Amino acid sequence: MDAIMIQLAGVTKAFGETVAVRNLNLTVFRGEFLTLLGPSGCGKTTTLRMIAGFEKPTEGEILLDGQPVEGLPPYRRDVNTVFQHYALFPHMTVLENVAFGLAMKHVPREEARRRALEALEMVQLAGFEGRRPRQLSGGQQQRVAVARAIVNRPKVLLLDEPLGALDLKLRKQMQVELKHLQQRLGITFIYVTHDQEEALTMSDRIAVMSGGVIEQLGTSEEIYHRPRTRFVADFIGETNLFTGQVVALSASGLTVETPALRLTVPATPEVSAGALVHVSVRPEAIRVRPEDASGSHGALVGAGTVGSNRLSGRLLEKTFIGAATRLVVEVDAGQLVTVQTHNGDSHSLRQGSPVTLTWEPEDSAVMVA
Repeated sequence: MDAIMIQLAGVTKAFGETVAVRNLNLTVFRGEFLTLLGPSGCGKTTTLRMIAGFEKPTEGEILLDGQPVEGLPPYRRDVNTVFQHYALFPHMTVLENVAFGLAMKHVPREEARRRALEALEMVQLAGFEGRRPRQLSGGQQQRVAVARAIVNRPKVLLLDEPLGALDLKLRKQMQVELKHLQQRLGITFIYVTHDQEEALTMSDRIAVMSGGVIEQLGTSEEIYHRPRTRFVADFIGETNLFTGQVVALSASGLTVETPALRLTVPATPEVSAGALVHVSVRPEAIRVRPEDASGSHGALVGAGTVGSNRLSGRLLEKTFIGAATRLVVEVDAGQLVTVQTHNGDSHSLRQGSPVTLTWEPEDSAVMVA
């Protein structure tokens, strides 16, 4: 996955006074599954449309497999796009829909039929070739749209919120199927979504976008556990954010003074003494235990040893969420801290009771404010 397939260099896109994408630099490797993730209006779909050729950059250059694509219309670029709305031809059969692009390229009929049937088999729709789109479920129609896109064997497949119209269970199933399909084909996928879980599940790398720029580019693990900005930490999943000042630093870690407590966090090269920082701690990293009236501690709730970060508070909410229990604790300075525990670990906790929260320094991510 070392060869570069797509490169965006200094790409900006403005619609009148509105700048949708600002000086974007991005490299996508051959055979990679890269996701553009962000809220509505962050520039991810505009970026995809520029790669596809539906929008022209105001500034900058886009290269496909080392060649500039400026001036090339979409049908001349070796990419195909799958949209949220499948845009299938209702009067055509499934086979005719899939083979349509091949017919436009004047591929001989028998070869087009063979390739269309192969594509349908890849998306697990063998035997459906004679049906019309109205006879298919939403998930099946999406598979047809994917088959129609891959039948031309493009170098890059662009997917713009392709699972957005599906229900939750089917969406999760299709996430797995699309990832497996991409691995089998070895085609470069660029995937647009606002769904964090979807991005974390499917991607080799994720580009988190906000305000037309990439806030962070990295693997799912890097984005989740080592966010570089407050926006990324807050947007990806759920987290607890503390803001404070670095009051001491050593090779082993930093001490951060916040209104609620002193935190010990990992050493970070770009953070100096006196710096204002945000500290992110994921709910599942925090352990909680009850306190009795004398202030002594009950048995620890959650795995692991007691960390050097300790915080006292009062349990406000306790919510069963299926595989886990979600707790909301009010701590000093009125800050609310969210904790996620295994269901069996939370039986001893009572709403309204005092509790102690602990977590290890290495479970914190530090970002310059």
